[in-house]
Amino acid sequence: MENLKQLYVQQLRDIYDAEQQLITGLRKMADAATSPALKEAFRHHYQQTQNHVQRLERIFSNLNTTGSGERCKAMQGLIAEGEEIMHKNGDHTVKDAALIAAAQKVEHYEIASYGTLCAYAKELADNTNLRLLQETLEEEKRTDSKLTKIATNTINPEAETSHWGYHEQRIIALYDDLTTARAVIEELVASGFDRRQLSIVANANDERSQEYMRQLNQPDTTSPDAGPDAAEGAGFGAVVGTLTGLGVAVIPGLGGFVVAGLAGAALFSGIGAAIGAGVGGLTAGLVELGLDDETAEAYSTRLREGGTLVIAHVDEEWADRAQTIMRKHNPVHV
Repeated sequence: MENLKQLYVQQLRDIYDAEQQLITGLRKMADAATSPALKEAFRHHYQQTQNHVQRLERIFSNLNTTGSGERCKAMQGLIAEGEEIMHKNGDHTVKDAALIAAAQKVEHYEIASYGTLCAYAKELADNTNLRLLQETLEEEKRTDSKLTKIATNTINPEAETSHWGYHEQRIIALYDDLTTARAVIEELVASGFDRRQLSIVANANDERSQEYMRQLNQPDTTSPDAGPDAAEGAGFGAVVGTLTGLGVAVIPGLGGFVVAGLAGAALFSGIGAAIGAGVGGLTAGLVELGLDDETAEAYSTRLREGGTLVIAHVDEEWADRAQTIMRKHNPVHV
């Protein structure tokens, strides 16, 4: 390393080897992940990483050199850490959270590496290759942001509640309208169910649902849980408004849905991951929640026509109580 140009080439070769190692690592991480959204994120980044390798090869060609000669020991260690997680026993959601942590360590290493390379390219006035490096840097940042969103919206909250046994029973009830489903949620909470056990998925295309959507930006100051993020919740009142993950999801061809709770968030994550958007994707997402194919198709049809789902994650002790309350409000199906 006699000058910056030599250091630049050496660092390019280091990240080139890192990206090649990562191609294999991402394939294994996608196979190990259980969350549909996380699987999709790993698979998508696997495809991106192949493009990153091709960009680096273009850069080497532009510089009249090759990418051989370096072994990235940092990436070797990060991938080994990820493989160690894959072979551990434990709750699958907690393992998914650990896989995200390992993947984000990789992303931060790559962001640092490409950021440094961009700085070198600027200093060396290597503008053609700078643009290629910046493309990759931005993709790495978007991947890191996507992993953060999956972790904070779905995986981490599920991992935090997994020790309560909420995965033992999942009760899904279909109602004709959002108002009835809201009453079910309110009674479940009044009967002692934790909000984190409950989810709601409602078609947001009718006028009443759209009014709820318009109210989402009004702060819910009556809730004991109201805080800086309370503005997300008012459309469903103090009870439903504090459900984790309240938001609006849009599926191309199907319009919008109001989604609240962990299972609701997982459903819409699964749609994109399993088959892609559209009618088949909605049915596939319901299958991911545990419905058989025929029931999932029927629920999908009713949801598109304006129906609403209420989903409860409960242990054995609470299952009968939940079903009694959910059946009391005249569901289409439970």
